[in-house]
Amino acid sequence: MGWPTVLISRLLVFLAGAALLIGGGYGIALWADMPLAHSLALRMDRLWYFTAPQQQWWPWVLGAAALVCALVGIALIVAVTRPRPHRVTELAQRSLGRLSVNPDAVADAIASSIEGIDGVSKAQANARKIAGVPTISITITIDAHTDVGALRALLESTTVHAAASFGPNAPSFRYFVRADKL
Repeated sequence: MGWPTVLISRLLVFLAGAALLIGGGYGIALWADMPLAHSLALRMDRLWYFTAPQQQWWPWVLGAAALVCALVGIALIVAVTRPRPHRVTELAQRSLGRLSVNPDAVADAIASSIEGIDGVSKAQANARKIAGVPTISITITIDAHTDVGALRALLESTTVHAAASFGPNAPSFRYFVRADKL
């Protein structure tokens, strides 16, 4: 999902949840004979609430609200359920076909191989485009007593090997190293 869809979905869920909480709280307050709830009920213009559905504008407003809600609902359902193409990087193309790879899978494989190294407690990776350039970012958490020089040499060889595997379409690599507390 894109961020506009997520933002609209979360906003609608928040508004629906807030309305349900307010309505439920008001119902409980009426049931519990709380004075504030009763005073709010007395202040309402009951005549307006009873006569509004009989006004000429009521069907038009109700129809417009229903149409807007239906269109927003359909748009959100389409945005949330449509299939998204997987990001792939093409490695080679010949007459027999083409060879492509998902950069996220490569990032996960690199992270899991780094995680198996002595002194590395955790490695996380993701692949995304940064300023239009495909980039694999790997965050590594190491023990406080890990040899940083050996780790750096290993990361350089991993980068060279992965870049050679990608060929001319090689992404850039970024490594972030964090040290655990003593």
